[in-house]
Amino acid sequence: SRITAQIRAEQEAVLSLPLYGFDGYAAEADGQKLTVSCGADRRLEVLVPAGTDGRLTVRYAGIPLFRAGDALSLASLLFLTLQGRLKRRRK
Repeated sequence: SRITAQIRAEQEAVLSLPLYGFDGYAAEADGQKLTVSCGADRRLEVLVPAGTDGRLTVRYAGIPLFRAGDALSLASLLFLTLQGRLKRRRK
C-alpha cells in the first residue's frame, strides 16, 4: 500500500489514514521521516510537525522479520536453481 498527498501544516497535526495500523508502515514528507502510530479503531496515524509543506508519502516498508524471510526465500531459490543447473550438466 502506498498513499501520497500534498500537505501543509502550520501547526503540529495528526493525520488519520484509511489504513489498518499494522507494524511496518513508514511515512515521510520531502525526505523527512515522520512518526507513524496506530490510533483509534486501529487506524494508521501520521504525526505531521508544524511547518511541514510538501509531498507526504506513506508506504508499507515491512518489518525486519519479514525482510529476513524474503532474503531466506531468495537464497533458497538461488540455491535450488544452481543445484538444478549443476545436475543437468552432470547428466
